[in-house]
Amino acid sequence: MLKYPISVFLDTNIFDAAKYDFSEKGIFKTLAKFVDDGKINLYISTVVKGEVLNHIKDEISKINNRFKEARNISFKKMSLNYLEQWSFSYLFSKPEKKQMLAEIIGDFEAFLQNTNTTVLDCSDIDCNQIIKDYFDGNPPFANSDNKKFEFP
Repeated sequence: MLKYPISVFLDTNIFDAAKYDFSEKGIFKTLAKFVDDGKINLYISTVVKGEVLNHIKDEISKINNRFKEARNISFKKMSLNYLEQWSFSYLFSKPEKKQMLAEIIGDFEAFLQNTNTTVLDCSDIDCNQIIKDYFDGNPPFANSDNKKFEFP
């Protein structure tokens, strides 16, 4: 029998794999429900939070560039005046990178706040000791060769 609440640490790859889907149908709504039901407590580190924010910025830049490319290709083949008459003319409007970024970062921050996610402060962690433990094979770094190469 499990003892609730279960502590769940979210790593950057969880946000990446879920494609930052903070929508009503997204996986993060399911996590929020588990938090609301008292089943889990969520944790991330300041490092993970910073990584997620950087990944979001990178992805929004890529998306923005793709929209611009598609828009420019369309304008080379068809006039803007004509495209604007179509029922899907909104596809040809200029993307607002700052707005997209603000919305998804706002949703990320709201998720953390609404789920009472504990952000673990890493400011007092000795990175030199972590690296020494890694090369010495100390826990949590196993002495096996395979395990040792998972950390980087």
